[in-house]
Amino acid sequence: MINIYIKIASLIMLLITLISCKDVVNKVAVDEKTGQPMLVGLTERTAFEQPEFLEWFNTEYFGYEPDEFILSQIKELSDSVNIQIFMGTWCSDSRRELPRFLRILDEFEFEQTKLQIINVDRKKKSPTHEERNKNIEFVPTFIINKNGTEVGRIVEFPIITLESDLLSLLLGIEP
Repeated sequence: MINIYIKIASLIMLLITLISCKDVVNKVAVDEKTGQPMLVGLTERTAFEQPEFLEWFNTEYFGYEPDEFILSQIKELSDSVNIQIFMGTWCSDSRRELPRFLRILDEFEFEQTKLQIINVDRKKKSPTHEERNKNIEFVPTFIINKNGTEVGRIVEFPIITLESDLLSLLLGIEP
């Protein structure tokens, strides 16, 4: 009889451990500087549909018209590409560039499983430390990897346009 209680207790402990190890996604915290909500950590696109983020996201997303010719060239080069985006919902550059960048990716149907969005606080830190060893000094930082190797970054704002800079990086040319 005691054996059954031990097994049940062990099972409960295992379940609690598994639940506590689950990644926290779309976590909202309070910006200490403004008192406003901000996202921190791994973020899915659905997080930007929350009322506190939706207006600025939609304004930039739907207001941006990427260059179709450049998009067609990017699409041809994007098979082995993975992208990590470090941003802050508290940052005006991130609020401008992230929705535009996602619009570009959507236009050529970039595979969403190859995209990772990480929100950082004002100290450029995330709860699970994805920024560690990434040298994130400014946001947004778009890290472009091809065949598992970093080919370049777009930091804060593009040199020309987001799509032009992305194409240059994929071609191995400095924007």
